[in-house]
Amino acid sequence: MMIEPPAPPALYIFDLDGTLRSCQHRLPILDLKVPNKWEQFFLACDKDEPIPTVIDTLNRLLTSGADIWFFSGCGDIARQLTIDWLVTNTLIKRDQLTEKTLRMRPASQMHVPDYVVKKGWLEAMDPMDRKRLVAVFEDRNSVVAMWRREGVTCFQAAEGDF
Repeated sequence: MMIEPPAPPALYIFDLDGTLRSCQHRLPILDLKVPNKWEQFFLACDKDEPIPTVIDTLNRLLTSGADIWFFSGCGDIARQLTIDWLVTNTLIKRDQLTEKTLRMRPASQMHVPDYVVKKGWLEAMDPMDRKRLVAVFEDRNSVVAMWRREGVTCFQAAEGDF
């Protein structure tokens, strides 16, 4: 009798800004006429308030055995602040956050639209990971549309017409 190996866990991807955490308090930074406003914007993420319903969904999926990844348009300059925020506000453990499971915008792609950056990450996924991808949680209309064009179920967590 042959024993089947267990099925790989379901995979869900979450956006951060506007989906898991509210970045409303940071928006005035973008009105500043300074050269490093994006850095300032990203580095203020540690003050973001969690969005409880989406955090609860993430935690329930995690405790059910699902894998959780994060694809964020937030700059990689805020990686450590983001890791600290996730560990504080979700059930994610620090050792679960790797380069593969927490994708953040590299400095070289600061002026590339987020839907283009995230599509690149989707296309670069290992085929087995892509196969087990169940759904994505996102807020921004253009990114939601990209996921759906790529055949990925996407739950729009908030109005994101920007």
